[in-house]
Parts: sequence; C-alpha cells; structure tokens
Amino acid sequence: MEYGLNRGLVMRLTLLRRSDRHDSAQVLGSSSTRVQVPPPLSWSMVRYLRPLLDLCMAVVNADHKVTRSEVRKVKEYLTEAFELRPAHMGELREAMKATDRQEVHAAVSAALYRVPGMTAEDLLHLLADVSRCDGEVHPAEAEVIHEATLAAGMAERAWSASAKRHGFDTIADPYAVLELLPGATEKEFKAAYRRKAAQYHPDRLNDLGTELQQLANRKMLELNAAWDVLREQGLV
Repeated sequence: MEYGLNRGLVMRLTLLRRSDRHDSAQVLGSSSTRVQVPPPLSWSMVRYLRPLLDLCMAVVNADHKVTRSEVRKVKEYLTEAFELRPAHMGELREAMKATDRQEVHAAVSAALYRVPGMTAEDLLHLLADVSRCDGEVHPAEAEVIHEATLAAGMAERAWSASAKRHGFDTIADPYAVLELLPGATEKEFKAAYRRKAAQYHPDRLNDLGTELQQLANRKMLELNAAWDVLREQGLV
C-alpha cells in the first residue's frame, strides 16, 4: 500500500505462482486501486470532549431557549475540568454552535469512554448545574438529564433522590398528572396509570414526528414520577 496526502491511498494486489523446484515465483497478474482518503487529523482536546459537550448542549437546547448563563456554565466547566487554554476558545465556540444532536445513549456511552472517571452522579451534577443556572429546570431539560443519567448506570429509584438532592424536582402533582381528584382509590390510581401509559408509551408513537415523540417521553417521565410519589405515600 502507498499513501500520499495528494494522491490518496493506493492498494496493489499481485498474484504469484511459486515453483516447488526453484526458489522463484511467476507473476500471474496484478491490479491496483486508488482510494481518495482525507489526511489524518491532528489531535484536538475540544474534539475529544465532543460527546460530553453534546450532552451539555442537549440540555441547553431542550427548551428551545439558549441563554448566556447556560453557555457560560458549559464553557466554565470544560475549561476548569479539562484545563482548556485561551487558544481552545475559538474551536469551543464553533463546536457549541454545531453540536451533534446524536441519540442520548450513544453520547453518554462515548462521553464515559473518553472520561472514564466520570460517574452517573457526576454527570447528573454537571447537567443539573447547566440546566438550573438560568433560574429554572424546564421539563424538557429534565427529560434529557433523566435519560442521560439512567444511561450512565443510575437506577430509577436513585435518580429521584439524587434529583432532589441537586436542587430540582421534576415531580408534578400526581393527581393532576393522572387527572384524578384527591381521595381517589388505589384501583382508580392503577386504572388511570394504565390508561395514560398506553396513551403516551413511546412504542405507540414510533411512526410520528420527533416533536411528538419528545412530548410523549416528557409525559411518560411525569407519569412515572407521579407514580413514585403515590408509592412513597403508600397510596398504591
């Protein structure tokens, strides 16, 4: 094989027939193929951190409202945690504008592989800080944080406790979520939960647009959180 920045990659195949009686080989034929490949990229810390940056920006963009405080928080974290220098800031700004909206599970897997010391609790702490730095945690932001934290290995039960500990709570009024009045029976709670779960389960909405699927995911998040409240209160 030969490689050159301007010529690309050249692969040559030669077919030989070796003689048992002579220490020689006869060339039966040969062919070559030229493949144009890009030159190797130089290593970049910003590019290396791209999956983690994508997760942060997924939270920032979840409510379709990007604030300066959120962007500043992401920059400050990456700069302090990974010792980014002023020379990195231009590349970081461009990367934040063009973040890859990849699937959350894939981004989490890549981020934890590249930052092996990061735990699910660490990820929750980071994304929660990014989300609440503008004064509130939008339900769509909470959905991204919830999905990312579970993908990082945190159990659902631990998620609820950790979310409260980090200063935000995604749990709505369970009666409002289930559309029931106070004093409802356990049977009514279960029937309402099954009805809502069937209505918003993601498997039923695979053929719909991304926006409706995201809405269904938020509804399921609220529904499961409401059910956890009822269970903690001993009502189901």
